[in-house]
Order: sequence, then C-alpha cells, then structure tokens
Amino acid sequence: LIDKRKLVYLGKHRERNSVGLKNVSSKIKVNFEAKGQKMILYNVTVAIDKKVEKEWVKWMKDIHIPEVLATNQFLDHKFFKVLNTDDPESSSYSIQYFAEHMNNVQMYLSMFAPELQQKHHLQFPNQFAAFRTLLETV
Repeated sequence: LIDKRKLVYLGKHRERNSVGLKNVSSKIKVNFEAKGQKMILYNVTVAIDKKVEKEWVKWMKDIHIPEVLATNQFLDHKFFKVLNTDDPESSSYSIQYFAEHMNNVQMYLSMFAPELQQKHHLQFPNQFAAFRTLLETV
C-alpha cells in the first residue's frame, strides 16, 4: 500500500522544487547518453471525456502523477495533450514516465499500478479509455 503521508510530503517537495526538477531531467538525459544506457519510457495514452477534461487534468497534475512518482520507480515524467485527434467528444493526452531500468517499470506494474489505476477508474468511471506502451531509447 502507498503511504498517504509520504505522498503528501513528496508532492509538496516536488512542487517547491519544480524549477529544480527541470534541471534534474536534463542531467538525467546527459548521464544516460554518456553511460550508453537505454532509458525506458512507460507511456500512458488517455482519451478523456471533454465534459470532465479540466477536472481530470487538474486531478492528474495534483494527485495521480505525484502518486506515481512517489513510488520512486521513475526518474521524471512529461504530460502532453495530443493535438491530432478527430473525436469531438474526447481529448487525448500522453503521460510519459521515464525509468532507469526495465525492472523499475516491472516493479511499478506489479506493486503500485493496480491500486493507482483503480483510483483512476473510481475517480472517472466510464469517462476515459487508456492504453499503455513501453519504449526504450535507441
């Protein structure tokens, strides 16, 4: 189970240091390229009902993404809106989580993802569709 007190602390810590996080992600990229390591990208693409889109984006930024990062399995993340969609009833987003090793992603998927995905389903029932993709740098 995820310790809620720890999540609140980590969320506040990340918020206070948001400028520093950008610098850290640049250093992570440089370190991986210098060491010749392959970074793993866990991508979640979500189509969300436009009726709850603003609420969902806020919830993702304030609650869900900080909880995922608090698992300590990912080094950084990016959150994008997909621009080339034709669905008039939904908007699509890509949430990208960067991991150092595949075992970090496997740990996340086995130990943390079921609970966090369940929270997402309970918060926005029947209002989204999601698919997940694993990628590595080449």
